[in-house]
Amino acid sequence: MVTDANALLVQLARAFEAADIRYVVGGSIASSRHGEYRATNDIDVLAEVGPASIAALVAALGDDFHLDREAADLAVRSGGTFTAIHLKEFVKIDFFVATEAKLHRLQLERRESVAIDASAPPVYITSAEDTILVKLEWFRRSGGVLERQLRDVAGVLKVRRRELDLEYLGHAATLLGLRDLLARALEDAGLDATG
Repeated sequence: MVTDANALLVQLARAFEAADIRYVVGGSIASSRHGEYRATNDIDVLAEVGPASIAALVAALGDDFHLDREAADLAVRSGGTFTAIHLKEFVKIDFFVATEAKLHRLQLERRESVAIDASAPPVYITSAEDTILVKLEWFRRSGGVLERQLRDVAGVLKVRRRELDLEYLGHAATLLGLRDLLARALEDAGLDATG
């Protein structure tokens, strides 16, 4: 369980700033921020990390993290994922290497800046709309097995219902092939994609 997520997020923000890497925090951290809280054992980060910047990121993370450099290098080359473990908190950080995939581009372009500590750089979090889209994508990829993804979506829809850009959600869901899943989630929440 992540016991002090804010401290870890600030530490990650400092590392990304030092390595000059654009990133966005998503997963249950983002859905808890935009919706209803859910305990988590990890932090998901989408990052524009490449062969030239992976060494800077590893150096910036420092001795507080265990990271398999070979796995990170392979993930960077293949557009995959790699993991770092915070040695004190025993929290897993899953780094998703950003590709040109539409959903990756949307998350990075629409990320939201959050000030957690006045003396630290901002932490970038996935927008509420893109959090919904990512959760629906993960549900689809699981073959409909990961019900917690739909619960997270329902939580965001419940809390942010009056603030959501439903026009953007509908358009992006259509581009991503998620229109049916979004329509179902919106209907369950008493909303529709046209507002």
